[in-house]
Amino acid sequence: MGKLEAGYIYESPDGIHVFRRPVGDYDSRKKEEINLDTGKPTGRMFNEYPFKEVTTEEKVRNLVYNTPNDMELGQKVRYLFPLEKKASDEYLKFWTCELCGEHTHEVDYDYLGSGTNHLGCELKEAETKHFADGFHEGEWEKD
Repeated sequence: MGKLEAGYIYESPDGIHVFRRPVGDYDSRKKEEINLDTGKPTGRMFNEYPFKEVTTEEKVRNLVYNTPNDMELGQKVRYLFPLEKKASDEYLKFWTCELCGEHTHEVDYDYLGSGTNHLGCELKEAETKHFADGFHEGEWEKD
């Protein structure tokens, strides 16, 4: 197999032909076929092949059928429909741990505590608090 260049996404729609496109560029007209033996372009483009263009509805239907984990499904669907920058910022702001301030949008549900906090952060906080914090000289502190 030839050396593949950095800065490209390599994909094979049929398991036989391999195409590359620049990272971040989703225009199928810019996908060029690559010879895997040499790692060099063959000169043929993706749109020169009779591959069936898959509709967005078919893509979503396939994702739902093949992705049983709802969190993974949501992430894959988001890649199909990129959010505007503002919406993306709002999304990240929502998925933020209140204890450490880091984003939790990619944390598996098993590792989230209450709300959108990291479970680890909540456990550390629980270790530092004592059940009788706020109880002094026989009386509870008033809020």
